[in-house]
Amino acid sequence: MNHKLVNVAFNLPINSLFTYYLPEAYQDKVRTGMRVFAPFGRRNLTGVVLELPVDKGLTKDIKPIFKILDDIPILSREMLDFCLWMSEYYACPVGEVIFSAVPKGISIESKIIYSPEERAFKGNGSLTNLQRQILDILNRKSLTIKQIESKLKEGSAAGAIKALMKQNLIRQEYLTVEAKTKPKFEKFIIFEHLDNFKQYSDSMLENFFKENKVRSELQVFALKYFIERNIDEIKLSELIKEAGIHTSAVNSLVRKGLLTIDKRQVLRQAQDDFGKDEKIVELNTGQQTILKTIAGALQSGEFKTFLLFGVTGSGKTQVYLEAIKETLASGKTAVVLVPEISLTPQLIYRFKNFFGDTIGVMHSKLSEGERFDVYHRVKSKDVKIIVRARSAIFAPLEDIGIIIVDEEHDQSYKQAEKNPK
Repeated sequence: MNHKLVNVAFNLPINSLFTYYLPEAYQDKVRTGMRVFAPFGRRNLTGVVLELPVDKGLTKDIKPIFKILDDIPILSREMLDFCLWMSEYYACPVGEVIFSAVPKGISIESKIIYSPEERAFKGNGSLTNLQRQILDILNRKSLTIKQIESKLKEGSAAGAIKALMKQNLIRQEYLTVEAKTKPKFEKFIIFEHLDNFKQYSDSMLENFFKENKVRSELQVFALKYFIERNIDEIKLSELIKEAGIHTSAVNSLVRKGLLTIDKRQVLRQAQDDFGKDEKIVELNTGQQTILKTIAGALQSGEFKTFLLFGVTGSGKTQVYLEAIKETLASGKTAVVLVPEISLTPQLIYRFKNFFGDTIGVMHSKLSEGERFDVYHRVKSKDVKIIVRARSAIFAPLEDIGIIIVDEEHDQSYKQAEKNPK
């Protein structure tokens, strides 16, 4: 079914949705939960499609979106409904809640920059001191109004900029700002002919180099690097670092058809400086009873809550681990919320040591790119468990079987500094 209208939420302190129409090329592609790039006032912003309203006819006030930014929804219908509930319950604009669930750094925006016209410096005696300062600043570089104000000793520059615009002494342009966080790609160098060289003698190899006009020492060294180490592919960055081979030699071999280049998406790996905690805690009789109770609740499929109390070192974490193991065995996923202060090296190591690559840990030490990669590992279902502070509730896991709130009395679970409060 073709959709002509979309209701979009923006990351703004406005509790409203905004209606746009879709150009014909997008009408059979749009779905709720996708990001779109659309005009908003004098700017262009990234928004999320929340609704596909019934088309009641276009009016001149309805603008078109510029672009659909996703091939598949970045947020599920379940997550959108959760955000709507949270918006109402916590009296927070729906767009601000929705963008709490969107990875940071992937939005596209536009900003207005100001530049001087040539005539601005040809005798304008009627200008105010502030207007002259602004022209002097812009003579060095085009800037946004915030950047201009940061270089001024005075406060607002809006009035002076408006006056300069009116006199045609400066002009404004819209500049699109691309997303800061994107998938990471690396080039892999592939040697498809490795098997052919396993029985080659030195003289046969020399003849091969002559026949294929491999004369450069670096090109010879590059091919021998693959053959002698019996490898058929390697990252270009590793080849350069480990073998000291310049990209020009690799490119020459590619042109001769002896090597190929494959560009692939790779995951950014955080440096785990987490301490080891090899301690295995045997569950006592009471804890084993607790685990059986939790397992029974999992099998029943009904929502139930449990409060697990115990002093530090009493084995609560081991109960968590065993309960999550039961959850994964039933085909479901797990969310573990911890106060940021509780993301200790030992805790993270125990979870990673127990569950391996099925766990995704997000904490303040990760870069935006590393968080972006964890998010997409969750979306692709490579990650079955997410360990994070309070924002773990926005992780795009499906079929969640258990939610653990460690140290649930901790005040850091109360968000007061930003929306949603």
